[in-house]
Amino acid sequence: MDAELTKQAAAMKMRAMQFAGSVGGRAASGSGKAKPKPKPKPPPSSLASGASKSAAASTSETKGMSIRAYAASVPHQFRTKNKLGVLKMIVDKLRERHMARETEPLTFDDILKAINYSDMSPNMRDFLQSAVRDNPKISCKDGGKFVYKPLYSNLKNSQRLLGLLKRKEEEGLPAVLLSDIRESMAKSERAMKNVADNVLTFTRPDKQVVVFHNDPEYHLPVRSEYQELWRRISVEVRSDNDIESYLSKAGISTMKGETLKPPVRKTKASRSTVRKVKINNLHLAPDLLKDY
Repeated sequence: MDAELTKQAAAMKMRAMQFAGSVGGRAASGSGKAKPKPKPKPPPSSLASGASKSAAASTSETKGMSIRAYAASVPHQFRTKNKLGVLKMIVDKLRERHMARETEPLTFDDILKAINYSDMSPNMRDFLQSAVRDNPKISCKDGGKFVYKPLYSNLKNSQRLLGLLKRKEEEGLPAVLLSDIRESMAKSERAMKNVADNVLTFTRPDKQVVVFHNDPEYHLPVRSEYQELWRRISVEVRSDNDIESYLSKAGISTMKGETLKPPVRKTKASRSTVRKVKINNLHLAPDLLKDY
């Protein structure tokens, strides 16, 4: 082989080895490169931290407050604008004063200040004034002042409550609702406990609790043998006629009395009306008129 060709082949081989070494180094250096670190999150702004602190402070402050106290502390622009809702707040405030035995009447402006609701439109103010004046649970005193008007205004203690129930029983009037007692009397639960032995309670289907007077004079002792006889006799499957015939055979006559007669409807009698006929030509002589 020619010496010149051998030298060129050796130079080409050397260049090929250099190129392969440079490519392998790049690949190794690329695979061993470290991943970029994630950027740290920016710290919360001073505004966000202040809002969170204020929210936590308000939560801790309102945690121990009652619903009514919290509603009174909220500014009026963030509360309801409903007219009936404001009227209910007024009635509840006057009832609360009555339960606390604060009998001094308030003006309309004083009531609005008490419920923290003084800023309103003129139309809403006129509506509330007329609604408070016409409300059956609010009494209007002289000078335009208002006070709560309970259904039973004389319930001061348990003795007066018992007297009310006795009067209802003697006069044959309906019993008293427990809700009316609670709305009319301060410390009603304590009064009900004091008269528990002299009252009976009954829950209606509409969940209303009715309070009756339980007269101790009617608590008559009955001998045990009579109680057993009473429980042993069952007349549920017998009609009134069967019971009456059984008593007649035993020599016990039933009481005869006047029974209620069903009301009789009065029928209106038909009226026969005579129609008036106008007669003409009365100015003519009778002999000139002839019948054919």
